[in-house]
Amino acid sequence: MSGPAEIRPNWAAFISGLDLILDTWESLELAMEQERTGYRMRDKYDKLNDEVFCYFDALVRNRQVSNPSDVENMLVDILDRYFNIMLEDMSEMDVAHDMCRLFDKYNMGNYATVDGMAEEQDLRSGGSAAQQSQTIAQQGADKSGDGSK
Repeated sequence: MSGPAEIRPNWAAFISGLDLILDTWESLELAMEQERTGYRMRDKYDKLNDEVFCYFDALVRNRQVSNPSDVENMLVDILDRYFNIMLEDMSEMDVAHDMCRLFDKYNMGNYATVDGMAEEQDLRSGGSAAQQSQTIAQQGADKSGDGSK
C-alpha cells in the first residue's frame, strides 16, 4: 500500500492552501476575536479545519467533484455549531468558492497554484510545505508497513 503523498501528490500543499483561505477569512477572524474563550477557541478552529479537510479528503477518495453550495452549507453549519454565529456578510459563499476553485485546480493537476498558496502559507506560519509533505509521506508509509517514502 502506498503512502498518502504517493497517492495524492501535493496533498500537503493543498491543505496549506485551505489553511491560507481559512486564515485570511476576515469574518471568521472577527468571530473568533468576539468569542474570547482562549484555548477553547483554538479547539473550535481546529474542529472547523478538520471538518473542511475531511470533506475534501472524502471527495478525493470517492473521486467526486467539489460543489460550492455543499461547502457553503457545511461552513454555515460549522459556524453555527462551534461558534454560535451566523454571518451577515455572506462571506462563506466566497470562501466556499475559493476552496472549490483550489480543489478543482488540485484535482486537475494544476499544482503550481496549490504550491504557490502553500508557499504563501509557509511565509505566514513559518513552516515548510515540503517538510510537511515529507512528514505526511513518512507517516503514511509507517502506517502501511511497507517502510517506503
